[in-house]
Parts: sequence; structure tokens; C-alpha cells
Amino acid sequence: MRGGGRGRDGGRSEAPPGVSLLVRNISNEITQEELHQAFSRIGHIRDVYIPRDYHSQQPKGFAFIEFATPEMAQDARDEMDKFVMKGRQLEVVFAQEKRKTPNEMRGRGDSDDGGGRGRNDRGDLPMRGGRDGGPRNMGHYGRGGSQDYR
Repeated sequence: MRGGGRGRDGGRSEAPPGVSLLVRNISNEITQEELHQAFSRIGHIRDVYIPRDYHSQQPKGFAFIEFATPEMAQDARDEMDKFVMKGRQLEVVFAQEKRKTPNEMRGRGDSDDGGGRGRNDRGDLPMRGGRDGGPRNMGHYGRGGSQDYR
């Protein structure tokens, strides 16, 4: 289950990283507690997370379950893959990426990947020039000029 009040790294910097499983095809009615109960018989679970759509708050149909050790995660994958819960046959695989933060899920991750248009020190959006770095001609629409685009 998700713990509250932990930092971005989950407050686990002193412990070795766990191993997460991706559980697909979960029922929309399933809860974190039910997943925790079903998977915890295999080993110590650090976290259960069911992603939800940002706008509708409906579950997306999959979950992440983090185990303390790779061995526990392997045992859980082997035992719980194709297990039926609430009328759905689960598909359990190793997760390929770390779980995203809510901001990253909304496309507003705070990683500095250069993809966003940040504000300058005064809070203004930055000026953007043309492709060659020079000023952009804003006086007309379309391709403009006498450039040949054949």
C-alpha cells in the first residue's frame, strides 16, 4: 500500500531498491488492500499502486506491486501470473521502469529534459527565435517568402 508523507524516492534511500511487478488486466473494482493481501502471501511487499486516470479518477486496469527482493518478486510472478481475481485472469510481468510520480503522469515531470517552456527570473515565457536561432518572422502565416519547397 502506498505510504503517505514519503519523499520522491519513497523515503527508502537507506534500503536497497525493491523489484516491481506490473499486474495487468485487473478489475476496476479491485483495491490496493485486496492486491496486497493476495500477493503478500508470497513475500514482503513494499508498495501497491493502482494508477488512475488524472481526469476521471477511474483505475487504468493495471497495478504495480513492489517486493523487497528480486527472489520474492520472481516467486510472486511465477505463482500469480494467470491467477484469477474478481473474474479477471491476471498477467504478471516484471515492470520495465520505475513508477512515475503524479506530475510525471500528467506530463509535468520535474526532470530537466529541456522539453518544457520554463519561465525566466521575472516569470515571463522565454522568447523563441526561428530555426536558425535568429528572430522569427511573425508578420505573415504560411511558408512565407520566396523559398522553394519542391
